[in-house]
This record gives sequence, C-alpha cells and structure tokens, in this order.
Amino acid sequence: MKCPRCLSTEKVKDGFVNDRQRYQCKSCGYHYSTRQKGKKPSYLKRLALFLHLEGMGYRPIEDLIDVSNVSIMNWMNKMTTQLKPLKSDRQRVKTINRESVREIINQEKDGKMLLINLKDNKSEIFYIK
Repeated sequence: MKCPRCLSTEKVKDGFVNDRQRYQCKSCGYHYSTRQKGKKPSYLKRLALFLHLEGMGYRPIEDLIDVSNVSIMNWMNKMTTQLKPLKSDRQRVKTINRESVREIINQEKDGKMLLINLKDNKSEIFYIK
C-alpha cells in the first residue's frame, strides 16, 4: 500500500483506529489507514450519480464502473427525494467505441463536449471546447 500523499511505499505500522491498521509514511510523516473493505470511493458514487441523472440505467452504470447494480440502486435510493426533480427526462449519455471518438471530435466544430476517462483509482474529466 502506498502513501496517499507522496505515493511512497516506505511505511511503519502506527497502531489501530476503529479496528483498522494505521500507518505512518517514512518519507513525509503522513498518518493514514487502509480503506475499509466494502466501502467504495466517493468519486465512484459521484460518477454513478452523474450518469444516473443523465438518464443512464443501473446495469449500464454497473458495466462502466464495475460496481454492483444493487449498490448503485441503494446509493440512489438514499437520495431519492432530492433526485426526482433533477433527473433527466431523456438519456443523454451515449456509448461509442474508441475509434469513433476522434471522428466525433472532428465533426463537432461548434459544440462543446465532456469526455470521462475511467481509471482504476480515479476518473479524469476532459472539457473539450
């Protein structure tokens, strides 16, 4: 496990907090603990929320971010009262293959685009003018 601050692998054990092992980074002195098993990072929840609000269903989101559709449904149900007025009435998220991206970017001279690149620990969002 790497230090979240400096990404160094040099660490020493530094006790327990809430039954989770704590570590101290030898390089920068930062104290951190391991992520609880079963907890998903908040960026995945935000991304699932964004995709759901744009009209995407639970199963396509599951395929995209590799999280159970039941988990996604539970996340959305916790926020159900706030979500109903915000949800899009049409599906605006489109699925395309990699080869089509350059072609679509070249065709859209006047429009703006949002491209989301999903990676293991983070997602990158590109705003294309």
